[in-house]
Amino acid sequence: MNYHAKMSGPLKNARRELFAQAIAAGKGVLASHEAAGYRPELRNAARLKAHPSIKARIDQIQRDRARLARAANQQAMTKLAVSKESVGREFALIGFANIADLTTLDDDGHRVINLDNATRDQLAAVQEMTVDYYTEGKGKDALRVKRVKVKLHPLTSPSALLP
Repeated sequence: MNYHAKMSGPLKNARRELFAQAIAAGKGVLASHEAAGYRPELRNAARLKAHPSIKARIDQIQRDRARLARAANQQAMTKLAVSKESVGREFALIGFANIADLTTLDDDGHRVINLDNATRDQLAAVQEMTVDYYTEGKGKDALRVKRVKVKLHPLTSPSALLP
């Protein structure tokens, strides 16, 4: 008998339905058997789990849960406007980032951080920025120094972030 074709909802026997729900949720066979109101007997629990209607119901519950999880994930991605294309675009910004876009050369030919003309897209590649102030020298010749460090995001595979 093909139980998959007949399954369209909960089992008629409430204890069997509870057993199938518990198994589908990841509980062990003996714990599921007891949770459904049966005496905890491993042989009977294993036999019940092997029953075609129980197996079909467990499969159906797991398929339904997986479908709901996919739908919830898709809804969250839509709500957050996250797509493979948008994630790919962000990775391209990081992957093609060049520190030269965030710096200029001073009169002495030294590279200096200059974010004045940096675009939002260029700044997307910045993971961390640290600004330190310190004094160099002593007395009236002391010079207040500002040191800026910029760390760009490491390159990571976009597929690691996609569902």
